[in-house]
Amino acid sequence: MLCEACNYYLFSTEDAFRSVGWRQDELFHLLVSKTFGSGFSKDNVAEMTVMACTGGLSRESLYYEQQTVLLSELKTSDVKYMAMETAKKEIRERKEKLHGLGKYDQQRYYLEEEINNFCDLFLMLSLSLAEAESGAKYYFKNSIKPDKETILYCALRAADIIDDDEMWKEIYKYGLSQKIKPRDELTREYREKTR
Repeated sequence: MLCEACNYYLFSTEDAFRSVGWRQDELFHLLVSKTFGSGFSKDNVAEMTVMACTGGLSRESLYYEQQTVLLSELKTSDVKYMAMETAKKEIRERKEKLHGLGKYDQQRYYLEEEINNFCDLFLMLSLSLAEAESGAKYYFKNSIKPDKETILYCALRAADIIDDDEMWKEIYKYGLSQKIKPRDELTREYREKTR
């Protein structure tokens, strides 16, 4: 109900989480830990993966926060691969729905946002498994952004969340191999990381 209230006025304030004095990522962490407390079934992992990338969002929250919470609870490679398969499936389904929509259809915006969220999570999972190159290839192929440089920027922000400079540099080099000219800010950051 709190997440739904981020899209509609169900509370006396525009931010449902602030009205009850709770942060959205804290609630999501509780939900994930309780769900996985009963085991890491394929259905549990799929449900939490979808929740990490969709639904209403508090004004003070980002999907990255929920994705980071999910990533922290997926402790083994087999459950990370389960989450990656779910992300791929959700991306595929949303891309199919995009085909019938007009350029300015409101539903297009929401579907594209969810595709990008699943791509972000897929990349973070890939990086946590030390599979930067395959994660970057999938990310660049499936992410829906205005241009390739923006995709590179967002991929590097996802790598920042994982906090692994080596993976960050790999993604940066992958972007260069795709003939993408990074913005000056990223070039400076790359120089600092290679010192």
